[in-house]
Amino acid sequence: MRERNRPLPGSGEFEPAGGNDPLLGRLRELELLPPKTLKLMVTGRCNLSCRHCWPACGPNGPADVPLADLQRVLEAFVAVGGEAVCLTGGEPLVREDWRLLVSAAGALPGLRHVEFQSNGVLLDEPAVEFLCGYAPSRLEVQLSLDGAREETNDRIRGLGTFRTTLAALERFRARGEGRRVVLAMTETGWNFREIPELLRLAEEWGVRAVQTGTLVARGRGSGAAAPGPPTPEQVTWLLERWEHDPEFRARYERLGSVAAIEWAKWRDRPRSHYCTFIENLFVDAAGNLYPCTMYDHPEAAVPGVFSRPLGEAILEGAPFWSRLREQSRLRLETPGPCAECAGWRHCRGGCFGRRAAPGSGEPGREDRCGIRRAVYGQPASGTAGSGANP
Repeated sequence: MRERNRPLPGSGEFEPAGGNDPLLGRLRELELLPPKTLKLMVTGRCNLSCRHCWPACGPNGPADVPLADLQRVLEAFVAVGGEAVCLTGGEPLVREDWRLLVSAAGALPGLRHVEFQSNGVLLDEPAVEFLCGYAPSRLEVQLSLDGAREETNDRIRGLGTFRTTLAALERFRARGEGRRVVLAMTETGWNFREIPELLRLAEEWGVRAVQTGTLVARGRGSGAAAPGPPTPEQVTWLLERWEHDPEFRARYERLGSVAAIEWAKWRDRPRSHYCTFIENLFVDAAGNLYPCTMYDHPEAAVPGVFSRPLGEAILEGAPFWSRLREQSRLRLETPGPCAECAGWRHCRGGCFGRRAAPGSGEPGREDRCGIRRAVYGQPASGTAGSGANP
């Protein structure tokens, strides 16, 4: 979530990353960044049915991707210069062969980092022991927790999930491996005010970091039972807490990553970077390849990744993805419907993938516009993010 200033084309951003490789050469021609990270959805099944689940996973979700197909994608990703992979779902632990999958990723010599995402419910003692067999710098475990209170988390994720996730965390702590764990929370109107308390608890629990991301109104996250995004009033409250509470501010700097706070830190600095297509690739459980996790829209998908070479799929999608990146670049110069907003110089329309999401309001505005306006001291515009379900 932290702000990153990326150089513009012509300033070294597109220097060769792998010699004269034809694929990387073609990406440079199209001014696309070479792939560095891959989010790989290894199953559509999950033992939970969380209210806000973006890919709408559950017990009857899409079947597990065959292990051999996943191994081929991982090997091909490393071959084109990939450095880090996130194994996600669904819930990876519902796979009977999840240990073989982690071992395959961990054995790839060019892969610097593996992130294993889990809701924590199935992380029993043998599972934790296995994951702790890898160096913390090599394998990170991300556990989902959607509130600092049992009733808040369980309202979103299901009865009993708060206690079972904390039990999994305690197993890591008992092994002296708390710092391997990152807690992930989806920001909603139900849990946003619990961020300071979650950071306090995370410090007690000894985890490495707490990362939050605003609710995405797709899948179950768009349904009537979804919790809704944080309100501008909640965002203003958190920023005031961050500005005036030294203890919370210091703890946040040690552990936290919350978009609204990061925006507030840099709101007076003009944004000079644009979308990082295709540095952070995403492959879903159906074998569709996307230029970014946030831009998982059908028009950008390249199908059949599990049945053909990854490089071939990247080359197929590259021309369209390049046009998307150019549209993102043009937003640095053209405010469009955001011209009246004092935060435009920093925001520049926000995340390009979220801008295209359902509920994003007028073209050019992303679905967190109301939240951003609260950060920039602007009145809510009536777009998504200006209210939350009760």
